[in-house]
Amino acid sequence: MHTTVIRFLTDDILSKHAVFLAETHTPDGYEDSYSTFNQILAFSNSKSAVTIPEDWKPGPKPLAGFFGYDLKNKFEKLQSKGENLTGFPEMAFFEPQGWFENEAFLIEDRFARPIPSSIRLIPRFNKEEYIRVFGELQKHLRFGDIYEVTFAMEFYSAPVFLDPFSLYVKLTEASPMPFSCFFKWGNSYLMCASPERFLAGREDTIISQPMKGTAARYGAEHDEKTKRNLVESEKERSENIMIVDLVRNDLAKCAVPGSVKVDELCGVYPFPGVFQLISSISCQKRKDRTHADLIKAAFPPGSMTGAPKIRAMEIIEQYENASRGIFSGAVGYLLPNGDFDLNVVIRSLFYNADTGVLSFKVGGAITLLSDAEEEYEECLLKASAIARILGVDLHRL
Repeated sequence: MHTTVIRFLTDDILSKHAVFLAETHTPDGYEDSYSTFNQILAFSNSKSAVTIPEDWKPGPKPLAGFFGYDLKNKFEKLQSKGENLTGFPEMAFFEPQGWFENEAFLIEDRFARPIPSSIRLIPRFNKEEYIRVFGELQKHLRFGDIYEVTFAMEFYSAPVFLDPFSLYVKLTEASPMPFSCFFKWGNSYLMCASPERFLAGREDTIISQPMKGTAARYGAEHDEKTKRNLVESEKERSENIMIVDLVRNDLAKCAVPGSVKVDELCGVYPFPGVFQLISSISCQKRKDRTHADLIKAAFPPGSMTGAPKIRAMEIIEQYENASRGIFSGAVGYLLPNGDFDLNVVIRSLFYNADTGVLSFKVGGAITLLSDAEEEYEECLLKASAIARILGVDLHRL
């Protein structure tokens, strides 16, 4: 395909009220048969946006935006107690004034601004507190309230004054991921290096690819053994399979009867620093179901809640001590022909330029087979990859 180098990544574009830059960074050995673009750039200076799920539907123009985790409260009898420090609303999709696909965007040198050396990360949970909460979650698992729960912890720093786009560039350079994106809404910023797809639509085919199951990589010479151990791990496979069942049930609410199928179960995919288990589930959407119906049926991503979904979300609110905001939500686009793609917002930084709060969250699935020390170390593994970009050594906190 012929591409044209254009200079849209300028201070003028980044000063718009809404900016969405989606980029596909494919790690070696990773294959995605569903992606239809390399880059999308969208921007608008209008503050008007789709803010209720019923209005998320194909129109004459594309839509770009996000669903925040707390949108769950509109779909079920749930509530959120933590303060949202990111400044993002529950949901916002905008019609771009400019929309460009598969162009070669030139990132000029002036966006390579240094990260402040004064960042000091504060964890919402120390190790002792995490292990205490882990014990409470295990009680719920033993009592049969839930079979699995994804528990997240937050790291934050404030006040911080930095250039969000420079931080996004550093994040994606250090951690190239297939569902990376930069999103600006007013003075709130998302810098996302997500490896996970939540939902995609190609004509009437709907795809979900939950990711559960992680193994740290220790060099190419150990990769084959690491992959084998991951595939054979009863704990890691059970985490993934439970979410596959949840997603199958979610999709069935909008699917042609009998069309829900598992195209791949527990496939091993390589990423910088880790291997992940990813499954692919697809179905054919019923003609009498809308795009909004799909979101109501499947949101939030099951890989970020647990099972059963509603009870897991209630328990998450009981034990997590910070609002998730956009974390565990989804960012993406909807085209006029009805095709769409939404990621899962993980491996991400959030920045509120009004308050100077910089934060990120990491989490993992907890089951009866989980070990407190191992789960805490997995959280630190995920957090360390982000913290290094900020020049912070988590082990010295």
